[in-house]
Amino acid sequence: MKNSIKLLAAISILGFAGTAMAQNTNTATGTANANIITPISVNTDNATLNFGNIVSPQVAGDVVRPGDGTETYSAGEDPGANNYGTRGDATFVVNGDGSSQFGVTMGSVTYVTGVWGSSTFTPQDISGTYNLVSGTKSLISGGTMHVAAGQTPGSYSATWTITAAYN
Repeated sequence: MKNSIKLLAAISILGFAGTAMAQNTNTATGTANANIITPISVNTDNATLNFGNIVSPQVAGDVVRPGDGTETYSAGEDPGANNYGTRGDATFVVNGDGSSQFGVTMGSVTYVTGVWGSSTFTPQDISGTYNLVSGTKSLISGGTMHVAAGQTPGSYSATWTITAAYN
């Protein structure tokens, strides 16, 4: 009987030891997935905002292009129907992946040519959140040109930036 108890005790100890050893390790498998999408880009082929010809006013005023193809003059800067020159809003075309959502932020204005003095240019703020439609979205931007009284005749230009990024 002593031998039976010793044998039973030995089997019990070995049984627990085997179970404890089995619980010391475990293996699991992870999965990695990725979906590569089209990089976002902004096409600027038609991103030129043209105010056309503006008469140097006796009183300071604004020429406003609200981004809808129209223009208003506040202080006699209107050159008359036969002298408008090239006018048009800027169009930024954002390209990317399918119907992805993206955001646009506005950058600063840099005055490039002309003696601007107290004249200024302010682009229409097109900052916001948009959705691509079949991988593209056109954003139309106008702006305001403040023309100083007696502004020196000549060519004036300014640039501004927009930044588009996926949300």
